[in-house]
Amino acid sequence: MNEMWRIFTSKGGENRIRIINALLERPYNTNEVAEILNINYRTAQHHLVVLRKANYIDEGRNAYGTMYSIAEYFKRNKELFDRIKNENGNTEKDTVKQRLNQTAHGSQLKFKYFKYRRRKTKSYYVMSKHDQSYLGTIQWERTWRQYVFYPNQQCRWSWKCLKELSGYIRKLTEDWNASLPHKDRKTKTIVGSKRGSNICYIT
Repeated sequence: MNEMWRIFTSKGGENRIRIINALLERPYNTNEVAEILNINYRTAQHHLVVLRKANYIDEGRNAYGTMYSIAEYFKRNKELFDRIKNENGNTEKDTVKQRLNQTAHGSQLKFKYFKYRRRKTKSYYVMSKHDQSYLGTIQWERTWRQYVFYPNQQCRWSWKCLKELSGYIRKLTEDWNASLPHKDRKTKTIVGSKRGSNICYIT
């Protein structure tokens, strides 16, 4: 399912989410998609081609030309799409360009900012620089008062990637603590796991 994360979180992902939302209601042709999204015909056509190649939509013909509808393959994976849509902050007004400007790059990994609902803290997709695959998510854990990593269970990690990920999480947490009043800062350094949990954390 890494392909779905790439398609809906990379450049143009917001428009593809909007296209899927429209097609979930009823089939549309390219002109109708362009009008609904308020984009030009070629842009709509491009996104439809991407979705068609991924087997997320089907195409058929009628008196109005080629019509696009949701494919059965997508319906079977709609739960993941809903998760991506919610975590991507589909109602936010941030432009794709603004979000790309908030992407950090390491030697092995890419950390892409996204707005998660109404959280004040930042959240990041962790992606491979090699093939753009989704590796997991970094989010603020309120009960622990620190950033933590939620991994994609299908991923395998080298020590270099783990070191890079750990360093980035540490930096996020340190930057957040630095922005707090001095009395609220956490200075103790711990590496381990919460009792009764297998989630690793760093403060």
